[in-house]
Amino acid sequence: MTTKPSLREALADSAQLSVTWELVPGRGAREKAQEHLVKMAELAAKDARINAVTITDNPGGKSAIAAYAMAVEAKRLGIEPIVHYTTKDKNRNALESELYALDRADIENLLVMTGDYPIQGYAGNAKPVFDFDAVHALRMITKMNAGAYTKLPPTHFFAGAVVSPFKSTEAETMAQYYKLHKKIANGAKFIITQLAMMPENLMS
Repeated sequence: MTTKPSLREALADSAQLSVTWELVPGRGAREKAQEHLVKMAELAAKDARINAVTITDNPGGKSAIAAYAMAVEAKRLGIEPIVHYTTKDKNRNALESELYALDRADIENLLVMTGDYPIQGYAGNAKPVFDFDAVHALRMITKMNAGAYTKLPPTHFFAGAVVSPFKSTEAETMAQYYKLHKKIANGAKFIITQLAMMPENLMS
């Protein structure tokens, strides 16, 4: 297997281009989407250009297998996973429990997001929680890394956040940057820009 720098190392080296590959698990335990994700993670592990794979958590609010489960498989294949860690459908106790599970599995990279509003749950639309948003979750992770508030050994999470600056108005864009400032102030170590569709009137 090709030796490559870790995600932390790649991001710390200004001469190193950091590349991540987003993989999307689907609903079910052993369905086509899961097997495809495993195959893509195996390819990523063999490619020296890819530092990590990001694994989504119920994108679009649709139910899917937990990102944590697929991250364990990706790590076993030799590629660093970045778990999309969302707060949309868990309260603060469940979020903390998930962090302990990730720490036990030695999965450190997190992309912290509030997440999409849940839809398409069992017997109708799922009820959202939103006890915490991304800023609150980042603050909790930072405190856990410092060994604070729980009096337990410190964790070693490498947490990042997202920003979506592709907005229609200046006011909407500035709100995104203000939220980004809060995410960085509360412990985000890296930022991934979310993709956006270009309006048709701006496309050439």
